[in-house]
Amino acid sequence: MNAEATERPLVWLVTPVYNGERYIAECIESVLSQTYADWEYVVADNCSVDRTREVVRAFAERDARIRLESSTTFLPVIANWNRALRLIPDAAEYCKVLHADDTLFPHCLERMVDLAERNPSVAIVTSYLLHGDEVRHHGVTRPVEVVDGHQICRSTLLGECYVFGSPSSLLLRAADVRTRPSFYNERNFHADTEVCFELLRDRDLGFVHEVLTRTRVHDDAMTSFAVAVNTFHHGWLAIHLKYGRHYLGTLENHRRLLYRFRSYAVDLLKAVLSGKFRDARFRAHHTETLGFLFRRSWRTGAR
Repeated sequence: MNAEATERPLVWLVTPVYNGERYIAECIESVLSQTYADWEYVVADNCSVDRTREVVRAFAERDARIRLESSTTFLPVIANWNRALRLIPDAAEYCKVLHADDTLFPHCLERMVDLAERNPSVAIVTSYLLHGDEVRHHGVTRPVEVVDGHQICRSTLLGECYVFGSPSSLLLRAADVRTRPSFYNERNFHADTEVCFELLRDRDLGFVHEVLTRTRVHDDAMTSFAVAVNTFHHGWLAIHLKYGRHYLGTLENHRRLLYRFRSYAVDLLKAVLSGKFRDARFRAHHTETLGFLFRRSWRTGAR
């Protein structure tokens, strides 16, 4: 590592993984290919029963910046994310979550850190991402690279833009992660989106106008589960009920919530008519969601 690289802020990369043998090597290789050299990388294994640990150890023997943290207690997905993030050291200035089935393009860290360093008001840096074969994220037009966080969250709730993507597509300030014992809300499957609304309450979003990350699409991916079970209604309703009044006016908040409830009702009716509601996973998720909405509505009405 050259002298110039050692003077750069430390980026701490973390990959929470369970049975990631199929993709973890390509994930780690994408970190090794970064043009930005001042990083350290921990793979937090969640009791994998395949060869994940053996693959990671082989890379750790090649590069001292890589290490494996193995857990003896299996945790649900979001809880394991939080456990992995608690490993961030005080020396780290930035944090980058990288899922085991995702990859970074070579200039990812360099471009994201550069934008964050030039703009201290920025809490989150994102960019275009490759989701399968599709380039995603819209709502920030070139040459704008710093956007008011309140405005971007407002536009997101109104369905006018989407730039939060997956955890792999974001760069965070490590201090923001360290100050939250549970960085992600473990009750929301879409906690990675929810936390963006929290971090951007009074800060800015940075956007790099390049494709810097790749999200792999496959049957075992969380996004595939989310689509199959349709977890999006619960996730967005939870976010909207929590943050809508902060980012939207009273009337537009009520209108947008009504739209979300109507969309959910229509999708549930379609699921019943198609027989999809008989699927155990689908039924369990939406029974829990309806219970959540009932409890939330009861608490709101009781005030």
